[in-house]
Amino acid sequence: MDVKSMIPFLDDDELFSLANKIIDSEDGTYGDVNLKQIIPFIDDDDLPKLLAKAYNKGMDVTLFYPFMDEDDLAGFMKIVLDSGRKDFNFRPLLPFLDEDGLDYIGEYLKNGGDLQGMSLKDIFPFLDDNAVDALFLEAAERNDPELSKLAVFVSDDGWHQLAKGFVEGKYQNLDLNSLYVFMDDDDIKLIFKKMMND
Repeated sequence: MDVKSMIPFLDDDELFSLANKIIDSEDGTYGDVNLKQIIPFIDDDDLPKLLAKAYNKGMDVTLFYPFMDEDDLAGFMKIVLDSGRKDFNFRPLLPFLDEDGLDYIGEYLKNGGDLQGMSLKDIFPFLDDNAVDALFLEAAERNDPELSKLAVFVSDDGWHQLAKGFVEGKYQNLDLNSLYVFMDDDDIKLIFKKMMND
């Protein structure tokens, strides 16, 4: 029997039942169907339950991400983080998270959490300018050795805040030499004037 050709005609309950059979199977298939083939047809409300079940079975759950609501993905991410499991790869999840989810991961990393070697620079491409600038300035205060790797994502306003902070006495232990290339001329001149007056 060709179950694959029936997929578009199944109702939500039948699709949910089929997905459960696939997840419960030894080889991740039921007949001639796998999760990748049916996920686009599954009701949004059923996806979080199926994601959790597939995750608990140790299956690859990345195929769920494009079809899930941001809030459901953020909830899943928080469950994984809070569980303390160290074997989960968060990188494929990043493009699908909203600001709150990305902020949560950022805070987790900032507070020393370990996510398979991820660092703040891994989430910077997905953050908005204000979040990037805030994290960058916090890293500058700590004199983070990864600072120059974050620099490319910082907005003009973030650079101006760094220059102003330097002039006001913050970031005095920071080596600015590798950062000048990213700064606006006016910000470099502001720092230069401060150095000349000292």
